[in-house]
Amino acid sequence: MKKCPCIIRIDIFISSILLLVMFFCGCSSKNSTEVSVYYTSETGEYIHNALKLSTDDAYELPVETLEQAEEKGKIILSLADGGSSGAIRFMVDSFNCENEKYHIERNVYANEELNEKREKLKIELATGKGPDLMTYSAMPYVYEIMDKGCFVDLVPLMKQSEITDDLYFPSYKAITYKDFVYGLSPSGTAVGRAISKDVIGGKEIPSYEVFVDAVLNYSKDAVFINDTQKSEKILEYFLEGSENLWGMIDWENGVCDFHGELFSKILDIVKRYSEARNKGYKPIAKNVWLTPGSDSRIEQYEKDGFVIVNFWFDDGNFPMNTISNETLMINANTQNIEGAWAFISYCLSERGQSYNIGSPVKKSVYDLIFEDYRALYDSEKEADKFYPRSQIEDYKHKLETGKYVPYKINPIINIIEEEAGAYWSGSKSKEDVIDIIQNRVSVFLKE
Repeated sequence: MKKCPCIIRIDIFISSILLLVMFFCGCSSKNSTEVSVYYTSETGEYIHNALKLSTDDAYELPVETLEQAEEKGKIILSLADGGSSGAIRFMVDSFNCENEKYHIERNVYANEELNEKREKLKIELATGKGPDLMTYSAMPYVYEIMDKGCFVDLVPLMKQSEITDDLYFPSYKAITYKDFVYGLSPSGTAVGRAISKDVIGGKEIPSYEVFVDAVLNYSKDAVFINDTQKSEKILEYFLEGSENLWGMIDWENGVCDFHGELFSKILDIVKRYSEARNKGYKPIAKNVWLTPGSDSRIEQYEKDGFVIVNFWFDDGNFPMNTISNETLMINANTQNIEGAWAFISYCLSERGQSYNIGSPVKKSVYDLIFEDYRALYDSEKEADKFYPRSQIEDYKHKLETGKYVPYKINPIINIIEEEAGAYWSGSKSKEDVIDIIQNRVSVFLKE
C-alpha cells in the first residue's frame, strides 16, 4: 500500500519548522561560565612518545569504559564526533583515565549516516538538546548557526585556564564570531600556495591586481591546480581572503559594486582555467603543505620553478589555516559546562597535547613532538632524511603565520558561485550574470 505523500513529507516539514524556530528565536543558554579550573595551559608534564610509536603497543592506551566510570560515580558527558581518526580518541581516553570527576563518552558517526546525523544534530541544537560537546566533523554547519546562541563562548573560560594567543599557533582559535570564540582546536593545519614563476615573471610577489592580470593573460595553455579542481575553488582563491572582496563590498553602508574591471577579470580567469581541464595541460599553481615526514620541502618547489605566494588577504600574503575536524565546541544547553571545559582545556594543556598525531597547536609541544619523531630513527642521518629540521622549522613558520579566511563573506561568495556558473557554462553572458549578482548581493546587504 502506498503511503500518503503528506505523511512522507511530515518529517521534512517538522525539520523546517524547527530550523525556523532556531533562526528567529535562537538557542540561547543561561549557563554560567564561572567554573572550577581543572587544567591550565601548563598543566601536567609532556609525555614523550605518548602513543608508543615504533613499539608493539603502539596506539594501545589505557581505557576507562562507561561502566567503570559509572561505578566510580563520575559525571558522564557526551561528545559527538564525525570521524574515528585523529588524536581526539586518545585525548578522550587519557582524560577519562586521569580526571576523577568527569568521563567523556564519545559517539562516533558512521560514514553511511554522517550527513543524516549532522542534520539531526543541527536541529537538536536549535531545540535545546544535543550532546554536551561536539567536533567540527560532527557539526560543520557551525557558521550557519553560530550567531544564534547555540554554542558557549569560550573566551571567559580561556582566561580562567590561562590559555593565551602567545602560547599557541593562530589555528587553535578555529571558530570565531565577532569577539567570541566558539571552537578551539588541539591540532593545526595550514596550507600555502605556489605559482609558476613563468606566470609572474620571476620570484618577486607582485601586487594582487598585477597577479590577477598575470594569471589571466598567461601565454601558455594550462590548468590552475589540476584537472579535477572545481570552478568554485578557483574563484575562492581570488576572493575569500578579503573581507570586503577587494573593495566590492561596503559593509558600513550596505552597498556593493560588482561592475568593476577586477571582478570581470576574476570571472574570466575561472572560465579560462575551468575550460582547460582534461586536456593534458600542466598546472600553474600548487598547494604547499610542507608537513614534515610526508610532504615536499620548500627547496623542491623552487627547483620545479614555483614561487610561494600563499593566499591573498587584505593585509598581505599568508598561509591559510584550515579548520581541523577535531575542533571542539560546547553546546550552550549543556548542564555540565565545567566538565565540558575540563576536557577542552585538557586537550590544550601540555599533557593533553602529548597525544597529537599531527601538529599540536601549543608552540612548546610542537618542537617536542617532532624531536620525538626524529628519535624513532637509529641515526641522525635517517632522522634528517624523513624529518629534516629545516622542514620542521619551515612548517612551524607556516603555522605561526597562518590565517583563517574571514567568515562573513561566505554568504556573498555562495551567491556569486550560484550565479556565475551560468557564465562559466556559457548559458548566460558575463554582463547578465554580473547584474544578477549585483542585485542579489544588494538585497542581502540591505536585509
